[in-house]
Amino acid sequence: MRRVFISSIFLFGSSALAGAYICGFDSMVAGGSMSPPALVSAAAAPKLTMEATGGTRRGTAKFASLDPNLVVFLPVGISTTGGTGGAVMEGGAEMVLALPVPEGAADVDGAASGSSEFVVERGHYPKRQSVSPRQVYALIIAMYFNADKERPVGAVITGGKLLKKSKKSLEQLKRHDPDVEVANEPTKILFVANSSVLCSVSPEELQEIFTQFDASVELIVFPNRRAYSFIEFSTIEAASRAKEELNGKVPEQLRKSHLPFVIEFVKNLPLSKTADGVAGPRDLQIVDDFVDQGIERDLIDMVMTDPRLNEMKHRSVLHWGHAFDYSTNSAFVPIEKIPSRLEMIVDRLIEKGHITERPDQITANVYSPGQGIPSHFDTHSAFEDPVVSLSLLADVVMEFKDAANSARVAPILLPRRSLCLIQGDSRYRWKHGIVNRQYDVCPRTNRLLPRQQRVSITFRKIRREPCRCDYKEFCDWDRNGEMAVPSASSAARALEGSYVADVYERIAPHFDETRHAVWSGVKRFLDSIPRGSLLYDIGCGNGKYLLPERNDGLIKIGADRCLGLCEIAASKGCCVVRGDALGAPLRAGADAVISIAVLHHMSTAERRRKAVEEIASLLRVGGRACVTVWSLEQGQSEYAKMRENREENGGNKEEERERREENGRLLVHDGREFVQQDLLVPWTVAGKEARKAKEEDESKEEETFLSWRLMIAGLWMFVGKNDGAVEGGNLPEIRVAETDETQEEEEVRFYHVFAEGELAELVQSVDGLKLESIELEQGNYVAVFERIRSR
Repeated sequence: MRRVFISSIFLFGSSALAGAYICGFDSMVAGGSMSPPALVSAAAAPKLTMEATGGTRRGTAKFASLDPNLVVFLPVGISTTGGTGGAVMEGGAEMVLALPVPEGAADVDGAASGSSEFVVERGHYPKRQSVSPRQVYALIIAMYFNADKERPVGAVITGGKLLKKSKKSLEQLKRHDPDVEVANEPTKILFVANSSVLCSVSPEELQEIFTQFDASVELIVFPNRRAYSFIEFSTIEAASRAKEELNGKVPEQLRKSHLPFVIEFVKNLPLSKTADGVAGPRDLQIVDDFVDQGIERDLIDMVMTDPRLNEMKHRSVLHWGHAFDYSTNSAFVPIEKIPSRLEMIVDRLIEKGHITERPDQITANVYSPGQGIPSHFDTHSAFEDPVVSLSLLADVVMEFKDAANSARVAPILLPRRSLCLIQGDSRYRWKHGIVNRQYDVCPRTNRLLPRQQRVSITFRKIRREPCRCDYKEFCDWDRNGEMAVPSASSAARALEGSYVADVYERIAPHFDETRHAVWSGVKRFLDSIPRGSLLYDIGCGNGKYLLPERNDGLIKIGADRCLGLCEIAASKGCCVVRGDALGAPLRAGADAVISIAVLHHMSTAERRRKAVEEIASLLRVGGRACVTVWSLEQGQSEYAKMRENREENGGNKEEERERREENGRLLVHDGREFVQQDLLVPWTVAGKEARKAKEEDESKEEETFLSWRLMIAGLWMFVGKNDGAVEGGNLPEIRVAETDETQEEEEVRFYHVFAEGELAELVQSVDGLKLESIELEQGNYVAVFERIRSR
């Protein structure tokens, strides 16, 4: 007998479904033991207990302590047996079991529902059900729940069971790769279900399993995208032997997966697809067959016979022209002259137009199978554009990683004897590196590529003056303080103008599409305000807290520096004026003020304090305010969970350490751990949306703050405090860059993330304010305070 505990049940709205995860179980299944999935802590409080008994062919499930208003999703076939909770589990297609509502119970919509029958339908959603959609929860029960799913290594399925699994696997193939045609006769190509990384089958295991039948076999795999692989043999006989030996069997070479391989002959491989579906960086250029085999042989002989070849931790290196200093990632000390063989390569690079100046620093890297190099920039201030690399002896996959989004990784194949020109966007914005591993997956064909010894020769031109690239947010030079964490007020105003005000003007339409949810802490504050009270929303954005349909009985007025967001809020029926958080054009005497996600855009402690003082000046004595900011401590927020995924996919402790050492320099946040409190946070807008924003900008160029003030009826009595709505009285110039229709536009916004206790200390430093509460909600601090006396 085994016991499965289900926890973490979520409900999302009227029609969305959510998930629950197995948080722990202990069991022994007939025929072998199971390893528990480590998805959620076993200490989590169970919401549902399931018990299953039976042999390897069939198990009976009994549900206990179960919410009656529930839909359960199981990765196995379900057929009802009657009664109030029993069901028979069988292998096969995914099914849905809708559990009954008790007699006379009322659903959340208030309608009575007295059905007590089971409803069973095939598919991901029940086609008919006796419960309200709002009562529908989804429990994703892992494959471990079915005793028939797990089998010991060496186990075999045959007959009807194998035919059933084969049919299901081919249905999956048809959904994902409809161009693949199943063959009725033996061919050289096998379709193998349950053979991917998703099924815990490593490339090394797959290679070991199939090379025993054909040493020249080629594997086509789909990391993280398919549960199957394709195996291409050199002969039909080898493919037939493999199918006969392995079809329906759990191969003995597997260390984790206990799923039997399901194998069919196919006539063709799927059409080539980009391996990860991520477009490569702009401006990157790969030139195939830049040198021939003879030149390759001469270059390899030159490198491998040089006594200066220096063995490092993960590779061996050799330098010419200037020594590369790995402690500073620069090269200024002259060393041995560049040899004539390499000068000939340089001549050809210039002749073909790939470079215009002769490189004066060249490095050869020698990689043994499995070795790589950490993700890195070639330092902006040390070398000119481009950086050119020649690959010799073997193919390899180089990963380009967006420095503003660590989850955005583009695998790029560098073929043997090819030239890679890392320039422009790919040079200044994207990091590049080679992962330490024994196999690559070719992004062009999805074929598995065993690593072999490889040599790369990199050509660089030393930069003799400060870098003035267009990628200053990613550059190591702070532009004489322009990209430093500001200290002076003038520098702070300039930074906030470029990386807050101007950015929000450009992203306003897209920002509006993504900002609808109401923070629970803010909602509690709003619900506590008596009807008829006057509420100001400073930094109101798209007006989501000002909407008339809230029907809260409040007189609500918003102010925002962004003209685009003011227009959007006004179009929804909100009362808004254009104004800065450091000088809102509103009269004092409000009963309540909210300022949501605004204070963290102020770049100095002085300006953050001034913003709180401004909120205090707008409140009457006895009035209350609610302020939220981003927190340095993300805890168990959804953002922290996303960050954990990014760290798993692209984390590099050495890289994080280097970033922490760049004190005083504003860094672009890459979606992982915060490495400093003051940083630039990316915002991505698709190309079409960016163009639409520009078109809308052009149509409103003649709008002024005064015309906006007059357009909003009934606000004149509240206006008159600060005639210049924007600090300094100047309106920001709005620009939207031209972009390709399919190209994403990246913006970066300034943020100061608050450390624990910092917001409380800030509020308490302002005379006349009393802090009521401060809480951490989804990585945001929510503070509520009261004005207790005049200043």
